Amino acid sequence: MRFIVFLAGSGLVLSAFYLVVSVYSRSVRREKLEKTWDATNLGGDPTAREAYIAENMTRYERSFRKKLILLVYIIPAVTVAVIYFVTN
Repeated sequence: MRFIVFLAGSGLVLSAFYLVVSVYSRSVRREKLEKTWDATNLGGDPTAREAYIAENMTRYERSFRKKLILLVYIIPAVTVAVIYFVTN
């Protein structure tokens, strides 16, 4: 029973951590795109800027880098499973 409570609590903590890392990664990517646009298009059209950022953020959402954040779940789960297996 204690193990199940431990797993449930760990899942909640990992979910919160995943959310924080995901939001942070997305904001860093958006900021990078904004800086790139500002450096290449001085005084450009604001609607074109938003379209550029939106298009590249869509690409980011489908990227491998975004999927790597799922390691937040996988690495601790594998670690706990290995420790559990080795100790038993």
